[in-house]
Amino acid sequence: MNYENYIRQEYSDHKIIEITYEQLTKNPNETIDKIRKEFDIDSFKIETPLAKQNTESIEDLVINFEELEKKLTGTQFHPNLSES
Repeated sequence: MNYENYIRQEYSDHKIIEITYEQLTKNPNETIDKIRKEFDIDSFKIETPLAKQNTESIEDLVINFEELEKKLTGTQFHPNLSES
């Protein structure tokens, strides 16, 4: 069981808001708004210096991506290759 599934199971009786780094850097105010609404917090704007460092796909960045993907298939680490 991977960490995310463990947390989902362990806290299944609680509301969980899942956000990704990509969501936070691409749409910080929209992402914070999602959290704010869940906890009934007054609206506010944020500014962040966060920015995605690599704009290329992971397939383009990793020279031996196909070999890496093949090795990680079926492991808990394989989902980390997805950029979604």
